[in-house]
Amino acid sequence: MRLKFIFIGRTRQSYLAEGVADYLKRIRPYLPTEELILKETKVKNEREAARIRLQDTTRILTSLKSEDVFVLLDPDGQAMTSLELAEWLKRQMDRGVKTVAFGLGGPLGLDRMAKGKADLCLSLSRLTLTHEMSRLVLLEQVYRALRLTAGHPYHK
Repeated sequence: MRLKFIFIGRTRQSYLAEGVADYLKRIRPYLPTEELILKETKVKNEREAARIRLQDTTRILTSLKSEDVFVLLDPDGQAMTSLELAEWLKRQMDRGVKTVAFGLGGPLGLDRMAKGKADLCLSLSRLTLTHEMSRLVLLEQVYRALRLTAGHPYHK
């Protein structure tokens, strides 16, 4: 199985960018991993927000292959424990899924159309996180899930 992480815009905060790079490096020994950074559109005024959300959603969806299992990161999505995420990923491996693609919007979020295309809507927290912080949290949790799947002990 492969992992694909699709993000809108680059990680600007250096401490978060370092963390993202570190966790991508930690994940790669477990599974082939791709990080796809889609260019962020600058918002000039609030009227453009809906158009940009739709544009970002379309760009994420067109970067998927038909056989990809698409996980949308969404504040209203399903909450999972770390163990539940590990079990979900293991089920995808057992099913022979070729690629699990995680999609995360930019600061404006994504259009609601994305939810209809997702195989799983996943919430990282009921707290509000920046999209950049969400990247790091997602990668840490995927790394933790892969370690659990590989039989390493669960560290609380």
